[in-house]
Amino acid sequence: MFLCSSDCYDRSLNRDIVETCVEGCNKPVKNATSILQKELDDLQAQLNRCGMTCFDKAAQKFGPYPVHYTEIQSREFDKQLLNCACSCVDDHIKLLPNIRKRLVNSYERFLK
Repeated sequence: MFLCSSDCYDRSLNRDIVETCVEGCNKPVKNATSILQKELDDLQAQLNRCGMTCFDKAAQKFGPYPVHYTEIQSREFDKQLLNCACSCVDDHIKLLPNIRKRLVNSYERFLK
């Protein structure tokens, strides 16, 4: 990318041509960055949905108004929510190797 960009400055003094050339050199990196961001956004969205499902399950068991829980119910609610959220994290950690493979494959395509 850097060699490509430096070649752009060597070939022309016209600013528009240089800009277009440098943008072309940066395109593979921008594409790779975009893919990484999408993977991270998707993973975050999945974790958020899993966490919301954990909350919904606990609320269904104990009722929708945590302010009305007894102290024991509140502790049980928190315990159930924590256990479920930890399971979400564990499940999503298992997805990381596949995400890594997809990223490596994408980077190999774009950064050639």
